[in-house]
Amino acid sequence: MTHTENNNITALDEEYSSIGSIDLVSNFADMLKLIKRNLAKVIMIIVVFAIAALGVSVSVYKPIYKANVTFSITPLILSDSKSGVSVYEFNYVFFFAQQMNETFPHITNSNILRNSINYDLGRPMNGKIVPDPVLGSNIFKVTVESGSAQDAYDIMNSFIKCYPRIAEHIIGDIRINVIHSSGKPESPANPRNHFVHTALGAFIGLVLSMIIFFIMALYRETVKDKTDVTTKLNSNYICEIPHVSRKRTSNNQPTLIKISSKNPGFSESIRVLKKRVKTLLRSNEKVIAITSTTFGEGKTTVSYNLAQVFANGDERTLLIDMDFFHRDLQNLLLKDPSKCIGITDIVMGKSDFDTAICNVSKNFDILFCGSENCKYNNPKIAEVFEAAREKYDYIIVDTPPCGMFSDLGLVTHLCDNIIFTVKIDDTSIGSIKKALQYIFYSRARLIGFVINGNGAGGNYAGKLYYSPYKKYSYRYRYNHNYYSKYGYGIDSVDPKK
Repeated sequence: MTHTENNNITALDEEYSSIGSIDLVSNFADMLKLIKRNLAKVIMIIVVFAIAALGVSVSVYKPIYKANVTFSITPLILSDSKSGVSVYEFNYVFFFAQQMNETFPHITNSNILRNSINYDLGRPMNGKIVPDPVLGSNIFKVTVESGSAQDAYDIMNSFIKCYPRIAEHIIGDIRINVIHSSGKPESPANPRNHFVHTALGAFIGLVLSMIIFFIMALYRETVKDKTDVTTKLNSNYICEIPHVSRKRTSNNQPTLIKISSKNPGFSESIRVLKKRVKTLLRSNEKVIAITSTTFGEGKTTVSYNLAQVFANGDERTLLIDMDFFHRDLQNLLLKDPSKCIGITDIVMGKSDFDTAICNVSKNFDILFCGSENCKYNNPKIAEVFEAAREKYDYIIVDTPPCGMFSDLGLVTHLCDNIIFTVKIDDTSIGSIKKALQYIFYSRARLIGFVINGNGAGGNYAGKLYYSPYKKYSYRYRYNHNYYSKYGYGIDSVDPKK
């Protein structure tokens, strides 16, 4: 192998190592996103583990009382009974101390001593004796552990009484000199510490949650950027739309996100979307369906704002809401959605086309779903679309999600093109591919994907933002007359013109 080949292999190894580390960082970032998105579930897991740990701590807790005594042991070295009275002399002997250090634990833990203490107490000994000799001396310490403070104290006193009688048969006469006695214990040696166990359980729940979501991040494929559209979905990328925080009304109902001076990045991305869509359209193509895999991916927001920018360019534009399941447009825009007149009313013979049309601005009209129940296979829907083709330059159709309803094919068959909206890092690639099967055999042509909810963008709170269209930011931030002139930021419309 040449020196050049060796360098190339080393470079490739470094590159793969770098890619692996980037992937690990990317997976960790995905894990944090999943935790943030599923914060309620994470909190629930933590709470469950904390409660379980607290329950175990309470159920298995047993108080342990300790009584201890420190004493010295001296042997008999002289005995005199000439006068009829026994005289004993006890003194410290080094070799005796060594012998006691060796035998003390064995005697303390022997059954003979245990039986002697049981007899002295008049009941079985409820506890254990832990010997602790001081090496090289005749000083010894005994600790008695018991679940009862009184039992610990009684066993300690009984040990002091019984030990010399048992040791006498092994090493001869001895005398115990008590140096220190703890007396009856007043509190357990292991106080209740349920907080520590609860905190430990919560920590285990957090770690387990992180492991679960990290594994999910490893095996989870979603659209994270435009390269995923071209490589994993083999489709055309149109543009990205930045994330914008949604306002809520006084009764906590969401509002429709619209292009406005408060969101220059969002507004400019919609303008870019319009330009790119117009370049993708063929001659005489004017009906564009906006769909997604599931609800909540921004298809209604894209539909409304794309129709708005088309209308701002002096092109008569109609927005048709064909999502009969949610009817988001009339619920978000009208004060009384139940009285709305729309396409279902036309199809069911309750209204005509011109009456059902709701005018928003000079070139912008909306045809809501309406108040009637209608099926997508009704042939009169096609007649409404033909009437709209004759009257408008562009028609934007807000459709139901193709990943949830197979009826989408009946709607897209009346359209010329399809724009697929996907929320960034949300829906799996597999789910998107399954959803695309419902439109592959449609008359309409899929012209590309719009990635919605990119992290770059502003919000209604007026916080700082980063916009990929930064060069446009100041111009659109201060040009309020432009937005007022062309009807941007309309809060409500009149369903009866």
